[in-house]
Amino acid sequence: MKNAAVLIALLVGTLSSARAQTATMVTSEDTWKDIKLGPLFSAGEAISAGTVANGAKTSSAFAFSLGADADFPLNPNISFNLALAYDARGINFHDQNDANNKVDYTFGYFEFRPEFRFSGFLIGIGVGIPVSASATGGGTVPSPPIGSSSMTTLFEVRLGGVVPIVQSSSGVLNFTVEGAYAFTQITNASLQPYLTSSQTSQNNGPLASAEIGLQYLFDLTPH
Repeated sequence: MKNAAVLIALLVGTLSSARAQTATMVTSEDTWKDIKLGPLFSAGEAISAGTVANGAKTSSAFAFSLGADADFPLNPNISFNLALAYDARGINFHDQNDANNKVDYTFGYFEFRPEFRFSGFLIGIGVGIPVSASATGGGTVPSPPIGSSSMTTLFEVRLGGVVPIVQSSSGVLNFTVEGAYAFTQITNASLQPYLTSSQTSQNNGPLASAEIGLQYLFDLTPH
């Protein structure tokens, strides 16, 4: 939970900077109406932000998103965004006495992200359909069997910011920063290949993540 708090604190600081920069932008009377669509990529870290069973610790691991985003303007300062993305979230559990005895997990989701953009801020939700799961053991811990059938649907709240980097008549390249916190457990059983606890509330999320990235949104509105 401490690591998740650090991620959120970093995100808040970046959002403040994003808002300050986007507030200085000047948009014409016509261009704010343009509908945009394009690819996105972001990368960062994910962590299990829930309770950890006795004898174990958790740490963050690599996370990334790859997909497409559509921007539908409602007025000069507010847009509805809908992103469809493949999200990979990695987490780690290890022996508190020997970090070499560990299991690294990666969970993959096909995620729907309806969000609202208020100037440079993004706020919305993510709903992730499980598509893949893998686990790699280390030290004396064997790789536990796991599959997408044991995963639960991901439901998370998302908060972020968007800063335009390059803008042209064909579209805009944006720098993005976004964090997410889930309200669902990762699987329908604890992720505990070598622990004695049998409580499904331990070693089972929820997932928290923070990522930075780029998106290029092509202008689909003819002029």
